[in-house]
Amino acid sequence: MRVQLVRALAAVAVFHAPATASQKFQLTAKLPELEQMAVSDSNDGLAHFNLALGYWNAKRWVDVERHLRLAVQIDPRYAEGYLALSALPYARYRNLGRDQAKGKLTPEMELVLEESRHLQRRALMIDPFVNWRTVGASMRELLDPVRSAISTLRMYAAYTTPMEDFLVGVERFYTGRPAQAFAALDHTLTAYRLLDQQENIPASVLWVYALAAAHDGRYGSAATAIVDLLERALRQEQSDSLLQIPLETNDYRYILAVLLQRDRLRSRAIQYFQEALVADVGLYMAHVRLAELYQAEGLWEEAVAERRRALEVNPDDPSLLLELGHTLALAEQEDEAAAILRQALEANPRNPMTAYVLGLVELDLRGDSAAGRAALERFLAAAPSKMGREIADARLRLQALGQSAARD
Repeated sequence: MRVQLVRALAAVAVFHAPATASQKFQLTAKLPELEQMAVSDSNDGLAHFNLALGYWNAKRWVDVERHLRLAVQIDPRYAEGYLALSALPYARYRNLGRDQAKGKLTPEMELVLEESRHLQRRALMIDPFVNWRTVGASMRELLDPVRSAISTLRMYAAYTTPMEDFLVGVERFYTGRPAQAFAALDHTLTAYRLLDQQENIPASVLWVYALAAAHDGRYGSAATAIVDLLERALRQEQSDSLLQIPLETNDYRYILAVLLQRDRLRSRAIQYFQEALVADVGLYMAHVRLAELYQAEGLWEEAVAERRRALEVNPDDPSLLLELGHTLALAEQEDEAAAILRQALEANPRNPMTAYVLGLVELDLRGDSAAGRAALERFLAAAPSKMGREIADARLRLQALGQSAARD
């Protein structure tokens, strides 16, 4: 029974899975339907995110922000929600990108953009492969500074072709065409090399190239560009960027580790995650990623240790409690798993997955029918419709408990 339960727990995804890309908010439902979905599935961060996109199309900016913030409150690891919040000011405030490029921001807008940079960095630390569709919706404002830079550079004929290819690549990436973006940006890099200007490639070109390569599954190419950015950052040569990159030097090291993890280069990924943590002990997502690597290998002691470290440096994220409880359950440390999961449920009662995992632990690991029943009933009362598999399983388990009680 314990082996079966551990297998069942291993199949449970306790963290947010990114939604499938939707090009420029071509939503499958109309706004009234999206509103009803968000009411019916009020504990589904994705339902609130999709409603925010519907309001975005209608330019109802207050409602957009409200539902985006609700989405990340329900799911604190919803990277696309944070990225959308970071892009929102450019859609909400006309000419913001232009004023930013000209250095004419008011103190109020400076604070808005400071939060925007913070939110974008947070999204990238959670998931460097996050969907950039909301940034694409703000494309005109974000690209105005680039167009201005290109107009200036056109007086130098040697720079014209690389910069035009760069602009095409940026537009294609932000509008959900990573393969085409990679091709254009690869032309940009080739043109710089042919002009013997490789050392003058702007950091922003390398950054968007790395993003496009990663989204197109070209992890080696992406890693090469990130290594270049890391080396430049270490030499403090970041003043050549055309687009603002909200990352710190150590962030490149972390993103390189994620690319290596995605490319199944486990030992090198672990090395870079550990180096990133030496440079920044507060980089909790590096602990999360290390825990994933160790957990995949069945190294439960190491995985649990990394889960604890992540929680120590970021105690305000209840999803870390859920992940720690889940890993403890997989490691068959059931009593502590149940205690941690109860804490997670109290910290974020709107995440129904916590109640579901707690129910499995109480029933099948601890043998506590009453506690298991209470957790699963709580899960069913809050579960959104997208959790159909878990809902069906919870109902079957409760039915079995009822039949057992009737026989007794």
